[in-house]
Amino acid sequence: MNPHTDFGRGGKAQPQALGCILQTQDFDPLTRPRRRIYRPYMAETTKRDNEYWRARLGKDGHADLLARVEADEISVYKAAQIAGYRAKGPRSVSGKLSYHWKRASADERKRFVKHHLIEINRVGREALAEVRAEEAKKPAE
Repeated sequence: MNPHTDFGRGGKAQPQALGCILQTQDFDPLTRPRRRIYRPYMAETTKRDNEYWRARLGKDGHADLLARVEADEISVYKAAQIAGYRAKGPRSVSGKLSYHWKRASADERKRFVKHHLIEINRVGREALAEVRAEEAKKPAE
């Protein structure tokens, strides 16, 4: 029995199996019959702002990082990274470009290349010159 799709005998839902909260709404019996609405449990979201990270740094004993934040040596974001709360830093520009290029459709790529053709040609020529210079430095075999 699949608890997400099967509702047991007689069409009666089983809230325990579904992990849902059963909510009943009463309507006027002349206009609408009584019906049941099932809503899944929702985890409460926690606000992850600078105050949260400062409190967590203090709670976990990172007084040295808090002192550096208060002295404006590092940001709260950087302190959370050093403490290991945030694994990834912000992406580089080339990382962002690569991410979006992979997800762009063929039409979007074509439109981008047409719009930036002069810059693309300049960068391509510079890259080719660098490759040729590196090849010229290598000893001939």
